Amino acid sequence: MRPEAVAIGRSPRSDDSWTRRAAVEAVLPTGAQWIVRLRADGSVLFAVSADDPRLGSERAVEVAVARGAFHLFGADGWRIESAPARTAVRTDA
Repeated sequence: MRPEAVAIGRSPRSDDSWTRRAAVEAVLPTGAQWIVRLRADGSVLFAVSADDPRLGSERAVEVAVARGAFHLFGADGWRIESAPARTAVRTDA
């Protein structure tokens, strides 16, 4: 996922979003933006904010990412395209 796809705190949630509590590890001003380093479920992720996020280190926040914002790659380096939704079919009826 791209850092621009990670919404921190106040963004609306939808049923189609991946959401987690994340610890803020660092807030890095870069001029016109801030890069926020987060840790969720043992993994590091980054968010970008055009507004001062006013977050302190070690603070817990909620993050959300739209499921369509994930980009998956296989061990061979090629992108994994999402599979079409499958319909469950009962075979014991």
